[in-house]
Amino acid sequence: MPSSSPCIALALGVLLLGGCIDPADGARARAANEFECPVDAIKLTKRPDLSSATFDVTACAHRARYTCVPAGTANWRCIREPLPSEGEAQ
Repeated sequence: MPSSSPCIALALGVLLLGGCIDPADGARARAANEFECPVDAIKLTKRPDLSSATFDVTACAHRARYTCVPAGTANWRCIREPLPSEGEAQ
């Protein structure tokens, strides 16, 4: 009977990689796609006052706020949130 060790090692590797993915990467990818903006032109500001995975984003003259939630073992789904109106407390 074949050994299952390679399968176990592969599954463990996938789980470990999933833990290394940063929600900021998901926010950058969403902004790059949504605003057709190069990833290196995107500025993120982490908003720990709102949640550990919320970011204010500036991307090619656009502004957005994303809150990211885990979506599988190696991905984040980032949901666009409303920005406060100018003059409101942020």
